[in-house]
Amino acid sequence: MKRLGARLECEFGRGFEAKNLRRMVQFVQAFSDAEIVASLMRQLSWTHFLLLIPVKSEMARMYYAQRGAAEGL
Repeated sequence: MKRLGARLECEFGRGFEAKNLRRMVQFVQAFSDAEIVASLMRQLSWTHFLLLIPVKSEMARMYYAQRGAAEGL
């Protein structure tokens, strides 16, 4: 992951460090439904998603994501 991050960072710039790549993998694992993510991405920031990733229950994670989007947080 570290070497891949370094390669991507050289090619595309900042943001592809190993730490961020791990977060991207966690994001895909936590939010696997592309349609739901597409809808939420219009209303939530990457920081919001980072806060939601550690929530263990998928049902709870989606509840908080939808509440945050509805309340404009």
